[in-house]
Amino acid sequence: MAILEAENKLATMRAELRERFLYGDLERLGGLDALRRFYQLQRDIKAKRLQAIEEQKIRRQNLIQTGVQITLASAVIGAGIFLIYIMIRLII
Repeated sequence: MAILEAENKLATMRAELRERFLYGDLERLGGLDALRRFYQLQRDIKAKRLQAIEEQKIRRQNLIQTGVQITLASAVIGAGIFLIYIMIRLII
């Protein structure tokens, strides 16, 4: 329900903004051209935000993968040291 309300509010705000750019107090900024630039800026900002989110997701996955690799390497090294210790104890 909240999503529907937010979408309705966004549509209302866009219609109001369009009216202000074309006929109201924002007309002095260039009318339809300014509105087009505004919409282009919105698209650019959204694209950059999505790209940043995607990059953050990739960095998080790389961090987790690196952590898993370090943990596995530590376990293998620990097991190797333990086996060497056991072999030395059997020899002595």
